[in-house]
Amino acid sequence: MSRIERRVAELVEDDEEMAEAVSTVKQTAEEDGGSVGWGDVSGTITSGQWGRMIEKEIVVDDDDGGFELADPEAVENALSSDVETETDVDTEIDVDAEEPETEGWSKYDKAAAAGAVVIMTAYAVGPIRTVIEAAVNPVLQPLDRALPFYLVLLVIGLATATYSTLLQANLMNTDVIQYQQKRMRALNDKKKEAKEAGDEAAQEVLQEKQMEMMGDQVSMFKEQFKPTVWIMFLTIPAFLWLLSAVNQGTIVGPEPDVMVMPIAGETEWAQGVLGPMQAWIVWYILCSITFGQVIRKAINVQITAS
Repeated sequence: MSRIERRVAELVEDDEEMAEAVSTVKQTAEEDGGSVGWGDVSGTITSGQWGRMIEKEIVVDDDDGGFELADPEAVENALSSDVETETDVDTEIDVDAEEPETEGWSKYDKAAAAGAVVIMTAYAVGPIRTVIEAAVNPVLQPLDRALPFYLVLLVIGLATATYSTLLQANLMNTDVIQYQQKRMRALNDKKKEAKEAGDEAAQEVLQEKQMEMMGDQVSMFKEQFKPTVWIMFLTIPAFLWLLSAVNQGTIVGPEPDVMVMPIAGETEWAQGVLGPMQAWIVWYILCSITFGQVIRKAINVQITAS
Protein backbone atom coordinates (compact mmCIF):
# COMPACT_ATOMS: atom_id res chain seq x y z
CA MET A 1 0.00 0.00 0.00
CA SER A 2 1.37 3.41 -0.97
CA ARG A 3 1.62 6.35 1.39
CA ILE A 4 -1.12 8.29 -0.43
CA GLU A 5 -3.41 5.26 -0.42
CA ARG A 6 -3.08 4.97 3.33
CA ARG A 7 -3.64 8.67 3.90
CA VAL A 8 -6.82 8.70 1.82
CA ALA A 9 -8.05 5.59 3.64
CA GLU A 10 -7.36 7.19 7.02
CA LEU A 11 -9.24 10.35 6.06
CA VAL A 12 -12.23 8.33 4.91
CA GLU A 13 -12.10 6.17 8.03
CA ASP A 14 -12.15 9.26 10.26
CA ASP A 15 -14.88 11.01 8.24
CA GLU A 16 -17.03 9.17 5.71
CA GLU A 17 -17.86 12.44 3.93
CA MET A 18 -14.19 12.75 2.97
CA ALA A 19 -14.68 9.94 0.43
CA GLU A 20 -17.06 12.09 -1.58
CA ALA A 21 -14.84 15.15 -1.15
CA VAL A 22 -11.73 13.33 -2.41
CA SER A 23 -13.74 11.84 -5.26
CA THR A 24 -14.95 15.31 -6.24
CA VAL A 25 -11.42 16.68 -6.30
CA LYS A 26 -10.21 13.70 -8.31
CA GLN A 27 -13.00 14.03 -10.88
CA THR A 28 -12.47 17.78 -11.21
CA ALA A 29 -8.73 17.27 -11.73
CA GLU A 30 -9.36 14.65 -14.44
CA GLU A 31 -11.74 16.98 -16.27
CA ASP A 32 -9.19 19.80 -16.20
CA GLY A 33 -6.14 17.84 -17.36
CA GLY A 34 -4.90 17.02 -13.87
CA SER A 35 -5.03 20.53 -12.39
CA VAL A 36 -7.49 21.53 -9.68
CA GLY A 37 -7.92 24.62 -7.51
CA TRP A 38 -10.01 25.61 -4.53
CA GLY A 39 -12.20 27.75 -6.77
CA ASP A 40 -13.04 24.68 -8.87
CA VAL A 41 -14.44 22.68 -5.94
CA SER A 42 -15.48 25.32 -3.39
CA GLY A 43 -19.14 24.83 -4.23
CA THR A 44 -19.15 21.11 -3.45
CA ILE A 45 -16.65 20.54 -0.62
CA THR A 46 -15.84 22.51 2.53
CA SER A 47 -12.66 24.49 3.14
CA GLY A 48 -11.90 22.13 6.01
CA GLN A 49 -12.00 19.11 3.71
CA TRP A 50 -9.79 20.88 1.18
CA GLY A 51 -7.36 21.86 3.92
CA ARG A 52 -7.13 18.30 5.22
CA MET A 53 -6.25 17.03 1.74
CA ILE A 54 -3.49 19.63 1.47
CA GLU A 55 -2.27 18.86 5.00
CA LYS A 56 -2.03 15.15 4.18
CA GLU A 57 -0.32 16.01 0.86
CA ILE A 58 -2.98 14.21 -1.13
CA VAL A 59 -3.27 17.48 -3.05
CA VAL A 60 0.05 19.18 -3.82
CA ASP A 61 1.31 22.21 -5.74
CA ASP A 62 1.72 21.81 -9.48
CA ASP A 63 4.11 23.60 -11.85
CA ASP A 64 1.48 26.16 -12.93
CA GLY A 65 0.78 27.63 -9.50
CA GLY A 66 -2.29 25.48 -8.93
CA PHE A 67 -2.82 22.08 -7.37
CA GLU A 68 -2.88 18.47 -8.49
CA LEU A 69 -3.32 15.05 -6.96
CA ALA A 70 -0.02 13.69 -5.67
CA ASP A 71 -0.85 10.19 -6.91
CA PRO A 72 -4.15 9.85 -8.83
CA GLU A 73 -3.79 6.07 -9.13
CA ALA A 74 -3.33 5.65 -5.37
CA VAL A 75 -6.37 7.86 -4.75
CA GLU A 76 -8.41 5.74 -7.15
CA ASN A 77 -7.30 2.53 -5.42
CA ALA A 78 -8.14 3.90 -1.99
CA LEU A 79 -11.62 5.02 -3.09
CA SER A 80 -12.50 1.87 -5.02
CA SER A 81 -11.53 -0.72 -2.40
CA ASP A 82 -11.55 -1.26 1.34
CA VAL A 83 -8.02 -0.42 2.41
CA GLU A 84 -6.88 -1.91 5.70
CA THR A 85 -5.38 0.87 7.81
CA GLU A 86 -4.72 -1.08 10.98
CA THR A 87 -1.22 -2.31 11.76
CA ASP A 88 0.03 -5.21 13.86
CA VAL A 89 2.15 -2.86 15.96
CA ASP A 90 0.38 -0.09 17.88
CA THR A 91 1.50 3.18 16.28
CA GLU A 92 0.02 5.55 18.87
CA ILE A 93 2.71 7.65 20.55
CA ASP A 94 1.70 7.86 24.20
CA VAL A 95 3.72 9.63 26.88
CA ASP A 96 2.96 9.94 30.55
CA ALA A 97 2.31 13.68 30.41
CA GLU A 98 -0.01 16.27 28.93
CA GLU A 99 1.34 18.48 26.18
CA PRO A 100 2.47 21.73 27.84
CA GLU A 101 1.71 25.14 26.38
CA THR A 102 4.53 27.27 25.02
CA GLU A 103 4.75 30.89 26.15
CA GLY A 104 6.67 32.28 23.20
CA TRP A 105 9.18 35.12 23.32
CA SER A 106 8.33 38.35 25.12
CA LYS A 107 9.31 41.75 23.78
CA TYR A 108 12.19 41.75 26.27
CA ASP A 109 13.49 38.43 24.93
CA LYS A 110 13.38 39.82 21.40
CA ALA A 111 15.15 42.98 22.54
CA ALA A 112 17.87 40.87 24.19
CA ALA A 113 18.28 38.90 20.96
CA ALA A 114 18.65 42.12 18.96
CA GLY A 115 21.10 43.48 21.53
CA ALA A 116 23.16 40.29 21.43
CA VAL A 117 23.44 40.56 17.64
CA VAL A 118 24.62 44.17 17.91
CA ILE A 119 27.14 43.29 20.62
CA MET A 120 28.49 40.42 18.53
CA THR A 121 29.40 42.88 15.80
CA ALA A 122 31.83 44.45 18.27
CA TYR A 123 34.31 41.67 17.48
CA ALA A 124 34.69 43.19 14.02
CA VAL A 125 33.70 46.84 14.55
CA GLY A 126 36.23 48.77 16.63
CA PRO A 127 34.05 51.74 17.73
CA ILE A 128 31.33 49.44 19.07
CA ARG A 129 33.94 47.37 20.91
CA THR A 130 35.40 50.53 22.47
CA VAL A 131 31.99 51.66 23.73
CA ILE A 132 31.23 48.25 25.24
CA GLU A 133 34.64 47.99 26.92
CA ALA A 134 34.20 51.47 28.40
CA ALA A 135 30.78 50.48 29.76
CA VAL A 136 32.06 47.42 31.64
CA ASN A 137 35.39 48.92 32.68
CA PRO A 138 34.05 50.53 35.93
CA VAL A 139 32.89 47.08 37.06
CA LEU A 140 35.80 44.89 36.00
CA GLN A 141 38.82 47.18 36.40
CA PRO A 142 38.51 47.45 40.23
CA LEU A 143 38.27 43.66 40.33
CA ASP A 144 41.43 43.42 38.23
CA ARG A 145 43.29 45.81 40.52
CA ALA A 146 42.33 43.87 43.65
CA LEU A 147 42.91 40.28 42.51
CA PRO A 148 45.41 38.21 40.53
CA PHE A 149 44.17 37.72 36.99
CA TYR A 150 43.44 34.02 37.45
CA LEU A 151 41.03 34.96 40.27
CA VAL A 152 39.48 37.65 38.09
CA LEU A 153 38.75 34.96 35.52
CA LEU A 154 37.45 32.65 38.24
CA VAL A 155 35.06 35.31 39.59
CA ILE A 156 33.79 36.16 36.10
CA GLY A 157 33.45 32.44 35.36
CA LEU A 158 31.43 32.00 38.56
CA ALA A 159 29.21 34.94 37.63
CA THR A 160 28.71 33.54 34.12
CA ALA A 161 27.78 30.12 35.50
CA THR A 162 25.39 31.63 38.05
CA TYR A 163 23.34 33.84 35.74
CA SER A 164 23.43 31.26 32.94
CA THR A 165 21.92 28.62 35.22
CA LEU A 166 19.36 31.02 36.70
CA LEU A 167 18.32 32.21 33.24
CA GLN A 168 17.88 28.63 32.07
CA ALA A 169 15.89 27.77 35.17
CA ASN A 170 13.54 30.76 34.83
CA LEU A 171 13.24 31.39 31.09
CA MET A 172 13.37 27.88 29.65
CA ASN A 173 10.13 25.89 29.76
CA THR A 174 11.68 22.54 30.56
CA ASP A 175 8.26 20.86 30.42
CA VAL A 176 8.13 21.52 26.65
CA ILE A 177 11.63 20.16 26.13
CA GLN A 178 11.08 17.06 28.25
CA TYR A 179 7.72 16.38 26.60
CA GLN A 180 9.22 16.49 23.09
CA GLN A 181 12.16 14.33 24.15
CA LYS A 182 9.82 11.73 25.66
CA ARG A 183 7.71 11.68 22.50
CA MET A 184 10.77 11.18 20.31
CA ARG A 185 12.03 8.41 22.58
CA ALA A 186 8.62 6.69 22.49
CA LEU A 187 8.54 7.01 18.70
CA ASN A 188 11.98 5.43 18.36
CA ASP A 189 10.87 2.54 20.58
CA LYS A 190 7.80 2.02 18.36
CA LYS A 191 9.93 2.09 15.21
CA LYS A 192 12.27 -0.50 16.68
CA GLU A 193 9.31 -2.69 17.63
CA ALA A 194 7.78 -2.38 14.15
CA LYS A 195 11.10 -3.22 12.48
CA GLU A 196 11.60 -6.29 14.65
CA ALA A 197 8.04 -7.42 13.87
CA GLY A 198 8.54 -6.84 10.15
CA ASP A 199 5.43 -4.63 10.08
CA GLU A 200 6.09 -2.42 7.04
CA ALA A 201 2.73 -0.66 7.33
CA ALA A 202 3.50 0.38 10.91
CA GLN A 203 6.98 1.51 9.88
CA GLU A 204 5.46 3.72 7.19
CA VAL A 205 2.95 5.24 9.61
CA LEU A 206 5.66 5.88 12.20
CA GLN A 207 7.92 7.44 9.57
CA GLU A 208 5.15 9.89 8.71
CA LYS A 209 4.64 10.68 12.38
CA GLN A 210 8.36 11.31 12.74
CA MET A 211 8.25 13.80 9.88
CA GLU A 212 5.29 15.56 11.50
CA MET A 213 7.09 15.55 14.83
CA MET A 214 10.07 17.34 13.32
CA GLY A 215 7.90 20.42 12.99
CA ASP A 216 7.14 20.24 16.72
CA GLN A 217 10.86 20.32 17.45
CA VAL A 218 10.86 24.02 16.55
CA SER A 219 9.08 24.82 19.83
CA MET A 220 11.77 22.94 21.73
CA PHE A 221 14.59 24.79 19.95
CA LYS A 222 12.92 28.13 20.69
CA GLU A 223 12.71 27.27 24.38
CA GLN A 224 16.37 26.27 24.45
CA PHE A 225 17.50 29.39 22.61
CA LYS A 226 15.56 31.92 24.71
CA PRO A 227 18.00 31.97 27.67
CA THR A 228 20.92 31.74 25.24
CA VAL A 229 20.34 35.25 23.87
CA TRP A 230 20.31 36.67 27.41
CA ILE A 231 23.49 34.78 28.28
CA MET A 232 25.18 36.15 25.15
CA PHE A 233 23.93 39.65 25.95
CA LEU A 234 25.54 39.51 29.41
CA THR A 235 28.67 37.47 28.61
CA ILE A 236 30.04 39.04 25.44
CA PRO A 237 30.81 42.47 27.00
CA ALA A 238 32.88 40.85 29.78
CA PHE A 239 34.59 38.59 27.24
CA LEU A 240 35.50 41.59 25.07
CA TRP A 241 36.98 43.37 28.10
CA LEU A 242 39.05 40.31 28.99
CA LEU A 243 40.21 39.92 25.40
CA SER A 244 41.35 43.52 25.31
CA ALA A 245 43.07 43.32 28.72
CA VAL A 246 45.12 40.29 27.69
CA ASN A 247 46.00 41.28 24.13
CA GLN A 248 46.80 44.91 24.96
CA GLY A 249 48.67 44.05 28.16
CA THR A 250 46.51 46.22 30.43
CA ILE A 251 46.23 43.67 33.27
CA VAL A 252 47.16 45.58 36.44
CA GLY A 253 46.56 43.11 39.28
CA PRO A 254 49.30 41.21 41.15
CA GLU A 255 51.05 38.46 39.14
CA PRO A 256 49.38 39.56 35.90
CA ASP A 257 51.35 37.79 33.22
CA VAL A 258 51.61 34.04 33.92
CA MET A 259 49.90 31.07 35.55
CA VAL A 260 51.08 27.54 36.28
CA MET A 261 48.65 25.21 34.50
CA PRO A 262 48.46 21.39 34.57
CA ILE A 263 50.58 19.75 31.84
CA ALA A 264 51.35 23.12 30.19
CA GLY A 265 53.31 24.38 33.23
CA GLU A 266 54.07 28.10 33.55
CA THR A 267 52.00 29.75 30.86
CA GLU A 268 51.46 33.31 29.72
CA TRP A 269 47.82 34.33 29.45
CA ALA A 270 48.07 35.06 25.72
CA GLN A 271 49.88 31.81 24.99
CA GLY A 272 48.06 29.12 23.00
CA VAL A 273 47.31 26.05 25.13
CA LEU A 274 44.75 24.07 23.15
CA GLY A 275 45.76 24.87 19.61
CA PRO A 276 45.16 28.58 19.05
CA MET A 277 42.99 28.83 22.19
CA GLN A 278 44.77 31.11 24.64
CA ALA A 279 45.42 30.11 28.25
CA TRP A 280 43.05 32.66 29.74
CA ILE A 281 40.16 31.40 27.58
CA VAL A 282 40.81 27.80 28.65
CA TRP A 283 40.88 28.80 32.33
CA TYR A 284 37.72 30.90 31.98
CA ILE A 285 35.84 28.07 30.25
CA LEU A 286 36.95 25.52 32.85
CA CYS A 287 35.78 27.79 35.67
CA SER A 288 32.43 28.47 33.98
CA ILE A 289 31.71 24.81 33.22
CA THR A 290 32.75 23.59 36.67
CA PHE A 291 30.73 26.15 38.58
CA GLY A 292 27.83 25.67 36.16
CA GLN A 293 27.63 21.95 36.92
CA VAL A 294 27.75 22.57 40.67
CA ILE A 295 25.05 25.26 40.58
CA ARG A 296 22.87 23.21 38.21
CA LYS A 297 22.96 20.28 40.63
CA ALA A 298 22.33 22.55 43.60
CA ILE A 299 19.11 24.06 42.19
CA ASN A 300 18.13 20.95 40.21
CA VAL A 301 17.93 22.44 36.72
CA GLN A 302 17.04 19.58 34.37
CA ILE A 303 16.40 19.88 30.62
CA THR A 304 16.51 16.25 29.58
CA ALA A 305 13.83 13.61 29.88
CA SER A 306 14.12 11.50 32.99
